[in-house]
Amino acid sequence: KMRAMLLHVAPLLLACPSAVAAYVPSGGSSSISGGGGGPEESARRQTPTAAANNNAANHDWLEAELAVHPSNFPSRPAPDLQPDHVALSCLRSLQLVDHPHSGAGLDRIFPFLTWQCRSAVTGQGVADDTAAKFRVRGALSPILQVFMGATRIDLGQSTKTPGTATRGDIVSYPVRVRGATVHAFQHRSGIIRQGIRAEPPVTNMIVRLERSRRPPNDGCWMIKDIVDVRFAKGGMGWSRDEGV
Repeated sequence: KMRAMLLHVAPLLLACPSAVAAYVPSGGSSSISGGGGGPEESARRQTPTAAANNNAANHDWLEAELAVHPSNFPSRPAPDLQPDHVALSCLRSLQLVDHPHSGAGLDRIFPFLTWQCRSAVTGQGVADDTAAKFRVRGALSPILQVFMGATRIDLGQSTKTPGTATRGDIVSYPVRVRGATVHAFQHRSGIIRQGIRAEPPVTNMIVRLERSRRPPNDGCWMIKDIVDVRFAKGGMGWSRDEGV
């Protein structure tokens, strides 16, 4: 299993020398070199902040590659999957939404989102709740687009709200997302920004999961909400006992 994972990641390492440099200890050297003088010369041309961000982004994408690998990504909800694993796996899947083919990330997360969540992020009704339509509408969802191609995703400390007579336990995670590089000069809509940013925008999100009490996902952690913090201050209609 480990050998298969390494064989899968090896081409990415060869194609991204700066990612290899992030793993070489101080004073060490790498036998993999790229164009333009290699990662060392590239780092010298960058500001310390930009170089650090690039190394962090490369490291983050390697983690995303491993997370969405078939040997690691769960095929369906299961009671033994922990909420942090479900949340991060789905967010990584959105980060690499077109890996290995267009819309693959949306196909992967479809079974892990409650119908209410899928409806909220796409606006589709019950009759349209199919994986094929979710793939099309999800690609246009402003909420999900925050994660697509992101250079870094950080999952924060969880907050657990005990279940009640009418629902299961709820776990909430703050998520900090550093957007895709392209968003430094254009909005997610594709419209060019008036001024070019030095770095992609950072968006703070909240992801909430609920332990399902209904078949076929009884006992499984399902993603209930994905919301922008800026729009969650009013609770988005959540009752007080659900927490934020």
